Amino acid sequence: MTLLTGGLAAVFGAAFGAIFADGVLHQSTETATGTGGFTVSWSDSPIKLCLDAVDQVTRGAAGLPSKVVKLTVLQASAPGGIGLDDQISLAGLTYRVVNVDTDPAAVGFVLLAVPI
Repeated sequence: MTLLTGGLAAVFGAAFGAIFADGVLHQSTETATGTGGFTVSWSDSPIKLCLDAVDQVTRGAAGLPSKVVKLTVLQASAPGGIGLDDQISLAGLTYRVVNVDTDPAAVGFVLLAVPI
């Protein structure tokens, strides 16, 4: 594996994992019940992330709610990815993911999330 084929995420994960906070990624899975309905189950995984505020100008320009935050998750700690149905717990709060991006170097997921 070279740095360009995914090794960079592992390198950054090892280098910065100690300074990122510990959080929990809650991912949902829907399963058909066979009667036209479905059930939702949740699985939890530890992740490494940092929380940042989103300034008022950025929120206003994008039409985002005032409580939106930016979460940067080390990609090495969430190898299965992060989706819009997922939730993240950090420091006693749980956030609902409302936007998912990757950083230009593809070493982290850059999320916008709102507390629930």
